Formats: sequence, structure tokens, C-alpha cells
Amino acid sequence: MTDRPRQDPITILLYDPRRPDAFGQQRHHLHVFEDASDRWPRLPAFRDHLRTHPDDAAAYARLKHTLAAADAHDRPRYRAGKAPFIERLS
Repeated sequence: MTDRPRQDPITILLYDPRRPDAFGQQRHHLHVFEDASDRWPRLPAFRDHLRTHPDDAAAYARLKHTLAAADAHDRPRYRAGKAPFIERLS
């Protein structure tokens, strides 16, 4: 048990469905994390960084497009290709 007050153990992060993803598709992108996940709160911090640093956002978009063009069906490779960029800014 922890000393913190009881909270909902699930955190949901919704991305804007109006923007096309790296594959040119418009879709909902829903991330669900447990409250204790080590990835939370890094992901919203990364999102917020991109919102306030347009040069980084543009570089990330270029990277995503390059990775998607290399193989639009290899999601593990796509995620692995983004990881160093995300780690550098988080």
C-alpha cells in the first residue's frame, strides 16, 4: 500500500483525432496506462513539449513520416525508431 490517497488506477491520454497519423490516416489514438506506470507522466510531458517547441514537433513529424514510409505495416519497428527521439526530449 502507498500513503497517497486512492485514485483511479487508469489514466487515459487521447490524441487529437482530427490530425492524420504518420500513415496519413485520421483515427483516434487512445493510450491507457495504469496510474503506477513508469511511462506516465512522461508521455503528456513529451506532448506538451512538442506543443511549445515547433521545431522539435516538425522534426518528430519528419521522423514519423520517414519511418512510416519505410514500412507502413511494421509497428514494432516504427515504435523502436521513434524511441530515441522521445527519450532525448522526455
